[in-house]
Amino acid sequence: MKRCLITLLTAFVLFLVWSAVVLAVEPSMKKVVAGKENIVDGPIARRQLQSQAQSLLYQEKFDELEKMAQELRKTKAMFPEGVWKLHFFYMGLSPKVTSPEGWKSHLNLVDKWLQKSPSSITARIAAAVSWEFYGADARGKGYANEVSDEGWRKLGESFQNAHQWVEIKPS
Repeated sequence: MKRCLITLLTAFVLFLVWSAVVLAVEPSMKKVVAGKENIVDGPIARRQLQSQAQSLLYQEKFDELEKMAQELRKTKAMFPEGVWKLHFFYMGLSPKVTSPEGWKSHLNLVDKWLQKSPSSITARIAAAVSWEFYGADARGKGYANEVSDEGWRKLGESFQNAHQWVEIKPS
């Protein structure tokens, strides 16, 4: 069961990373509105959405994040190329850190959001994704046979933390 869970969560993280890389290489599409260039598609528009979500998170504007996510879920908003905007919203909430202090700060920030809104599905997904990314960073790079026992232990613990946030039913 544990091994299956770790495999599934690893696949999810790899999918997120893969989709970000694949979509980043597509050419952007632009739309001219009232004489102004408005980017509606492509890597620039996706990065703008990610940056907006990340900025709101680091400014601790949790209510605005909730509204944004609810709107994206409600409208099932997609970029014109057919990619879900909600995916890139959550990518914006994923940590952009690699130092132990950065991880601590990011995980504390997400925890603060969870304490403020314990039944928020948006905060729960942000926490799960954050723990998955932390585990992947703690595991280290390289082939499986090159990963230390400590790296595997941290990966498993972080995936268990991630799983707890998506498993618990909101009240």
